[in-house]
Amino acid sequence: MSETLPCARARPFTVDRTRAAIVAVVAVFVGLYWLNTVQDVRKNEADAFEAAKRRAVFTAQSAAEAVETTLDRFRVSLRIAATAAQQGPEVLALYGSTMSAGADDMVLQLFHVDRDGHLSYSSLGPVPRIFLGDREYFKTVANNPNAEFVVSVPVLGRLSNKWSLQLAQGVRVNGKFTGMVALAVSPERWTERLARFEGGPHDVLTLFSPDGVYLLRTRDPQQSFGQQVPPNRPFLADGAANAGTYVESGARDGILRLYAWQRLGTGQILISGIALDDFLASTRDLNRQTVLRGIAATVALVMAVASILFFIRRSERASHAIAEKETMQRVTLSAMAEGLAVVAASGEVLFHNDSFARILTYGEDRLCRVPGAQPWDVFSADGVALGPDHYPSVITARTGQPFDDVTLGVMTSDRKTHWLNVNTRPLLGADGKPYAAILTMTDITAERAAERALKESEARYRTVVESLVEGIVVQDHTGAIIASNPAAERILGLGAHEMAGRYSTDVRWRAIHADGSDFPGDTHPAMVTLRTGECQEGVVMGLRKPDDTVTWVEVNTAPLWDSEAGRPTAVVSSVLDITNRKEFEDELSRSNSELEQFAYAVSHDLREPLRMVAAYMQLLQRRLGPGLSTEAEEFIGFAVDGAKRMDRMLVALLEYSRVGRIGQPMDWINSRQALEEALLFLSPVINQTNAVITVTGEWPEIFASADEIERLFQNLLGNALKYHQDGSVPVIQLAARQQGGEWRFSFTDNGIGIASDQIGRLFKVFQRLHANNRYEGSGIGLALCRKIVQRHDGRIWVESPGPGEGSTFVFTLPAGTAHSRMPEAVVEA
Repeated sequence: MSETLPCARARPFTVDRTRAAIVAVVAVFVGLYWLNTVQDVRKNEADAFEAAKRRAVFTAQSAAEAVETTLDRFRVSLRIAATAAQQGPEVLALYGSTMSAGADDMVLQLFHVDRDGHLSYSSLGPVPRIFLGDREYFKTVANNPNAEFVVSVPVLGRLSNKWSLQLAQGVRVNGKFTGMVALAVSPERWTERLARFEGGPHDVLTLFSPDGVYLLRTRDPQQSFGQQVPPNRPFLADGAANAGTYVESGARDGILRLYAWQRLGTGQILISGIALDDFLASTRDLNRQTVLRGIAATVALVMAVASILFFIRRSERASHAIAEKETMQRVTLSAMAEGLAVVAASGEVLFHNDSFARILTYGEDRLCRVPGAQPWDVFSADGVALGPDHYPSVITARTGQPFDDVTLGVMTSDRKTHWLNVNTRPLLGADGKPYAAILTMTDITAERAAERALKESEARYRTVVESLVEGIVVQDHTGAIIASNPAAERILGLGAHEMAGRYSTDVRWRAIHADGSDFPGDTHPAMVTLRTGECQEGVVMGLRKPDDTVTWVEVNTAPLWDSEAGRPTAVVSSVLDITNRKEFEDELSRSNSELEQFAYAVSHDLREPLRMVAAYMQLLQRRLGPGLSTEAEEFIGFAVDGAKRMDRMLVALLEYSRVGRIGQPMDWINSRQALEEALLFLSPVINQTNAVITVTGEWPEIFASADEIERLFQNLLGNALKYHQDGSVPVIQLAARQQGGEWRFSFTDNGIGIASDQIGRLFKVFQRLHANNRYEGSGIGLALCRKIVQRHDGRIWVESPGPGEGSTFVFTLPAGTAHSRMPEAVVEA
């Protein structure tokens, strides 16, 4: 009883068009307008092409379903005929006469061929015993026991001299081939039925055999019968999908068409061809008119702006016509997914479409609710079972009362519940009284499951939010608080009912900045986000409570957007209590201030006595002059030298304490440029020692303090220049490269090297491996390097084969704080 509703004419689909802006300068306007016109023309044709593709696919699917239904009907008839043939010629003749009386205009005859290939029976009447054993369909049935149902290519009848398709099935008794029954089907009649699916005068529907031989064709069928389609067609390719589309000129008529194929379950291929020239004609005419109007408007623009406005109006009308046509097609296609049925007042289903049968998986009798069939298992949205007299469609058919958006549950034959959205409308007779009802249904099982899952997700989300340590506050587009979690109530010291409806501009908040100044409500992070749509991160503010204590919070905000309005409709704020952290930071600030005072004392108060000791010892040495013994002069020299070394150590210690506190802020810098600055600073020593310095590798952009990185390079280069072997020229290799997730910088020299048992002392404060009279220094340079590298989240170490073998100082920086540059050429200083 399953049928398909006739296709309805497509309705336009309205789309918004962007109006062209009129600018003061005519030349600019013309350029922008023509760019827009060309884009519109291309878009219109592309949209029309997509519409043609959708229609071709839909037509192929609909026609394929019709062909499969017809083949199924013929298959059933042949099975009955084969059974009749097994029971004897008389039974077969009786069935053949029954088929002839059935008046199926597609079937020309039912005939039987014995196992030797001779025609033994025809429903047309007595026929000569002609030989049909050379027919391919007979050979296939006779030689292949598994070939239960064979569809042949069109053949020319030896008696009727007419083209026909042979649908054959073998007759076997106890597994032995005893003959064949076949239906001769008129391709002309079948083609006429397929032609009903065509939408244009040059559209074509074609049925191919699995290997690409024409079986049916709605255009010039007899010239196509038995012909092979060109082998380059995509549906013949190895591994081709069961459905698809392509554009090709027709092999028979040369007309350019957009083809959609659908492979049947029996292997045949149904192809729908939409003549592109016909389908796109209206769109191309509209586009051609648009271009012509554009030319006219461009010329007329010199004379008057009014002609431009007229052209825009005409162009918009054309675009709206195309959009409305697209709307009609989309609405039609979407409606085909609904189940539709006509229900009598008795409750019997008089008519239904395929979607109706797909949604309700009952057998045909139960589906149609014929008398005596098992009733449907229907219940309301709240689980109450409904009898047939309470079905909305039955009530509408009896009373004329329509129903809209009724939710019903149906237990199908697979014991699964399908939730349906049901609508009914009455069918009225000539007397104005209802005699049946139209029932439409949509399967909303997935939507119901999604709604249930959404509710569960909302419950989980609410549980998570309410268990967060951070406070969460939601404000609407006016800034009024509409929701909050318990953590927010605890941090802000207000209950949910107290916060509800309160605005950020409410003076009761008494908010302050970190420096103690007032924090106006309209500058709160949430209000800024509502105005700008931008997230606010890490905003620190203090909230003064009634007892005059201050709770310090860190606020982060994010907008909730209304995509249609293009603005935030709400804002979500996370509030973190940082009162303890703020107190710690204040204490740390005081500690740093004391450290600054200490540094000043080191640089001034402690150094001043040392300078005084050194000055008076030197003054004493000059006053006493020749009267001093050699030993006394040596003692005075020791005292002066010790004071000076102590002064240098204090200066070095001061510099060590300033790393990370005093200096240039962190920023992106060029590490190669910082190296060049260090080389320039050390150029006197480089020239003095005739050092050879080689720079290789990729020197990246790094996020660092420029003066600290330059000091790091200076210290490492200075050590390489200082600790060189007597009588040899310093050779220093500087390299940078990426290694895994970090950048590796190395400074390799040919100096005096380092003993393995001394490496552990190198980076400690005031640790020296050599006497001061041999190599001058404070013992704090490498400790300063270690502190700079650690501040930049890196590592530093030294590698040395041993004394006299040179050394390599290596430090790394995370790759996330650096961008690679192109490799530099080797540079020698």
